Parts: sequence; structure tokens; C-alpha cells
Amino acid sequence: MNSQNYNFYNNEFHENNCDSVFYILLKSTLFLTLAFIILEIGADIKTIQKILPSLNLDFLVPIKISTFCLTLSCIIYLIGLPLRENRKIFNPYRALKSTMPRIKNIIFFILLYLAFDLMSLSYTNYPNLALPKYFTSISMAILLILSSVYINTKDGDNKTNVFLIIFAISSLLLAVSAFLYFFIKGETYFTRRLSLINNYNKFAFSIIFGFYSALYYLFRSNTEYRKRNLAILIISVICISAIYLSGSRRCHFMLKLTLPVIYLYGFIDVLLFYKDDLKNNFTHIMEYIISISLIFLLTIGIIWMYNSKTTKYSEKLAKENPGIENLIASRDVNTILKDENAMDKRDTLWRIARESFENFDTQQEKIIGRGASYHFEIYDFEENKNIIEDMYQRKLGTLDTHPHNFLFVDLLDGGYAKVCITLLMLLSALIFTFKLLKISTVDTIFLLIFSIILLGDMFLEVRNGILDYKFLWLMLLLFISISHEFNIFNKRKVIK
Repeated sequence: MNSQNYNFYNNEFHENNCDSVFYILLKSTLFLTLAFIILEIGADIKTIQKILPSLNLDFLVPIKISTFCLTLSCIIYLIGLPLRENRKIFNPYRALKSTMPRIKNIIFFILLYLAFDLMSLSYTNYPNLALPKYFTSISMAILLILSSVYINTKDGDNKTNVFLIIFAISSLLLAVSAFLYFFIKGETYFTRRLSLINNYNKFAFSIIFGFYSALYYLFRSNTEYRKRNLAILIISVICISAIYLSGSRRCHFMLKLTLPVIYLYGFIDVLLFYKDDLKNNFTHIMEYIISISLIFLLTIGIIWMYNSKTTKYSEKLAKENPGIENLIASRDVNTILKDENAMDKRDTLWRIARESFENFDTQQEKIIGRGASYHFEIYDFEENKNIIEDMYQRKLGTLDTHPHNFLFVDLLDGGYAKVCITLLMLLSALIFTFKLLKISTVDTIFLLIFSIILLGDMFLEVRNGILDYKFLWLMLLLFISISHEFNIFNKRKVIK
């Protein structure tokens, strides 16, 4: 449990030619891809076509910056692969053989899920609605393969820590950008909520994912305690404030559920580190306690100032424009987060999904579902559409609504069979996590916490099934990196 046990790889692990220009470019474009995946989710960054309309790329599918960076990675890899100096470090077979076996069960169920989903296209009414899932799966699979090349290269980097730093910096950029926008403009994207995009849940979740990545890095790296406490203080104040002020109820709940566990782990870590001489190191223990206390005091202060200013702005706007009170999000963030009826809309969507499945005509349909697009179709039925439009007080587009729950998506599209595959996939990931317990407490705790927040988000979101959920793929990347680290570099007990 001692954080001093987690060290960067020493220089003796360096391979020849790790300073190759192709390897450096491959690393750089991979890092940019990972960063933009999170930034695009949390800030809804425009596609290449919208950023550079003069290129006249309208005939192509929307190209995101992360896709562009990943394509560059592939080009660099393919050009560099035949060159003699890169053959050893770019060897795909060697990389996959070294990194993938520890998660072979998870990969098997992912492939089985995709195979079943492809089969379901034969009896779906709108196969085009399933395409985004395949695009995500293919692009993220390519990212994992190229990342395995980087992970397998003994270049002195602690690969897990590098990935965590990328996730952390990306999310901090989102949080800081939102606050800067507020301070510069004097208003937010909404009237009350702090968010860079309309989907404040995605904004908030992108921040909590990076926030926990930052804490994960600080607890597993060889950071001196005083510096670690200061970093925890600064990062926590920024991220907790941003998540709370986004008004995302799910992220707020997950924060209350999991963050105390992390801070408690940090306290136990400090105690164990100084257990042989607690008396003389009492000040170090108190520094951690004071840091955690300051986090909550400073966060409360920032939230109060934000709410105060946005309330005054909202009241002024309503006074100057009579009759728009209901159009400017008149409730403050505190009221939004305490709304006991917030889940009513989700309950209605889930009830419709459950009743639709129960009304399947045959037992075969319940076993294999009604195809890869059926979770959209049920909300287009007139009786269901009328209920939802009354609930949302607006007209809905064609095939515009979905269950907002990954289990109902799989149940409607693929029946019991697909749900079983999904649950076995998640169970395999959980088993992998618990295998780490005898090797590394800090990794087990944080991976379990990541699992909790990802499951929480998937229960309330997910448009096209879990393989269209990019955070799940990023979690898989951490699995690959951590298992390889302990099996190869740290020479600890092998994860089988």
C-alpha cells in the first residue's frame, strides 16, 4: 500500500532505437488521440469539416480530431514498420502476444458481442443506426493495438502513469476552460449550470474520469507526500467545484459515493508509511488532514460565489425580459441536485422499454431480441411518442429517443442472449480487477472505483450499446497497461 513502491521504469529497460523519429511521432499522435477523445466528449469539439469548411469534405463521414490523430498514428506506424531500426519495437505480433493474454476473456466476450450484434443486423429495420457502434469499436480497437506497441516498448516510461496523466490533463482543461469562460463572459453556457456543452452530464463525467485519473496517478507514483497533498488540494478544488456546478445529478451522486473512499485510502496510506514513527511524523499526517479539510472549505466558497453571481444574473435577465423566467433555468444548481423528481423521465423511458420487451410475441424474440435498432424504434410508436412528448414538452424527431440504459439497449436489440454476453464481459473485467488485489491495493481500489462510476454512467446513458461507450475502452487500455506493468517490468506476481 506504500506509494513509494510504485516507481518509473529504470533506464536499464531501454530498448535500442526508442529514440527513432517514427517511434516518437507514434507516441505523440497516440497521446493526442487519447486527449482529444476526452476533450471531444466533454466539450463537443467540432469536426474537421466544421473547423476547415474550405476543404470541402462534406462527402465524408464527420471526421473528429481524435480520428484524424489516430489515422496519423496508423500512417506513421505503417511507414515505420518495414524499416529495420523499428522492426523490433513496432512488431505487432510481439506487442499483442505480450500485452493481450491477461485480458483474453474480456476480448473474447467483446468479439462475441460484436458477432451477435452483426448477426442481429439481418433482422433489424434500421441497420444504419448501428453503424456508429462499429465505427467506435473499430477505431478504439486500432487504438488499443497501437497502444499495445507503445506499452510493450521498454523506453523508460511508466505507461500506466503516462495514460493517467493524459486523462487528467484533458479533464483539467475542460474544468479550467469552463471557469475561464464564466469569469471572462460573466455567464455560462446555461444560465445557472457550469458546462461547456448542452449535455452537462457528459461534461461532468469527462471531468470526474480525469479527476480520478489524477488522484490515481498521485497515489501510485513516487510523488513526495507534501507535493502530493498540494496537488490533491488544487486538483480537487477545481474538479469538485466544476462537477457540482454542472448540475449533473449522477456525477454528484457518484462523487459523494466514491470520493470519501479515495481520501480515506490516502489517509491510511500516510499512516502506514509513517507507522514506525508516528510521533515524530505527526505533522505529515496532519498536513494530509488539513489538505482534505481545505478542499471542502474552498469548494464550498467557490460554489457559494458562483451560485450568488448566477442568481443575480438570472434575476436581472428576468427583470429586463418579462415572461422568460421559465426559459432561463430559474432553478439554481443546489435545487437541481436535490430534485426528488429528477428520475421521473428516466423511469418513464425504462418502463416503456420493459413493457415493450414483455410484449414480444415469441420466446425466440425474447432470446435474440428484435435487431440492432429496436431500442430506438419503440419510442417512435405513436402511443409511446405521445407519452414522451407530453413529458418533455416538445416534439421529437424520428428515431430520436433511446432507453438511456445499456441493459435495456441490449435486452431490446439482442434479448437475453446479448444481455448475458454483456454481463459476462463485465464479470470478466471485475475478476481481472480482483486478481490485482494481492499485487497492488492502490490499483485494485482505483479500478473498482472506475468500474463503479462507469457502470453508474452506463445505467443512465449509452445510446448504442456499451461498445459505443469510449470510456469503457479507455478502462480496457488501463487494464492492458497495468497487467503488462506488473507482469513484465515490476516483475511481480503474474496476472493469469
